[in-house]
Amino acid sequence: ELESEAFGLQIGEISKVIQVGEYYFILLCQGFTTPTVEDFDSVQEILRTDLQEKKMRLAMQQMYTALHDDSQIDNFLAGTSQPSRAQRQAVRQSQTIER
Repeated sequence: ELESEAFGLQIGEISKVIQVGEYYFILLCQGFTTPTVEDFDSVQEILRTDLQEKKMRLAMQQMYTALHDDSQIDNFLAGTSQPSRAQRQAVRQSQTIER
């Protein structure tokens, strides 16, 4: 949605609020650049590879964050523990019930 909104703007136009994951964007089109490559076919595969790598890194970061949130992390050297998301929710629910 971010890409389609960005490329659909006219000069001076401001986009609607766009949510991507947990982030929000508002775009302003300041103008268009002059193409440095006249033949799209000569760079198409480079662009496709670059976009795929960026999207893969984003997906991997989201997966890592989800795994991190859903895991209990015990640091035996420091003697600390971080509860999982489910454990934190259970604590919140029990605190709500007690009130």
